[in-house]
Amino acid sequence: MCLTETWQQNKDYVHLNEICPSGCSVIGTPRLSGRGGGLAVVYQDRLTCNLMTSDFFSSFESQMMKITNTTKDAEIEHNVAFPNRLYRQTSKATAEDKLAFTIQILNDLFALFEKNRSSAPWEENTVENFLNIVHKQTEELRSCIGSHSNTTQKGQQLSFRREMYFERLLNEILKENGYSAEAWEKIRNITQAHLSRCELLISPRTAH
Repeated sequence: MCLTETWQQNKDYVHLNEICPSGCSVIGTPRLSGRGGGLAVVYQDRLTCNLMTSDFFSSFESQMMKITNTTKDAEIEHNVAFPNRLYRQTSKATAEDKLAFTIQILNDLFALFEKNRSSAPWEENTVENFLNIVHKQTEELRSCIGSHSNTTQKGQQLSFRREMYFERLLNEILKENGYSAEAWEKIRNITQAHLSRCELLISPRTAH
């Protein structure tokens, strides 16, 4: 339920909380100047509602929110197994090859988010900050190995399998699930797993 003219004062939620039915919560935005005004949304607790940053308009009030139905099954079924074998094989490679592999993983993650960012459920600046961090880390690692590239037959096979893996992430998780928030949450968890494995893979090198 959306409310206007709440006359809410800054940091004063008492009267808004009093109107909430059982099993509901409220998020309000007071008018910053003048009398009257104020906006609020009363929502059921089964929903997750977060206030989002929006532009300021002098001619009208606005309140932007992100609403997620937490009762919906967020588990995305897929057959894309995490490439543990790739990491195990790379762990036996030279230090330069480990760095090259990590750079490739970071590039693949960057491309996955960059090319599909318009469908991501997070705020634009959140995605932008993540991409900036990944790009910076990639450039720092690239400066450690210069023009080194893994052109051996085994290296090319690993690169092909890595490329196919990320193609399946895009097709079988994001595309097949309509780029839903649940699909993106699965991608976020997978991304965290990759970043952790990459850190372990190159930690002996970066510790010096």
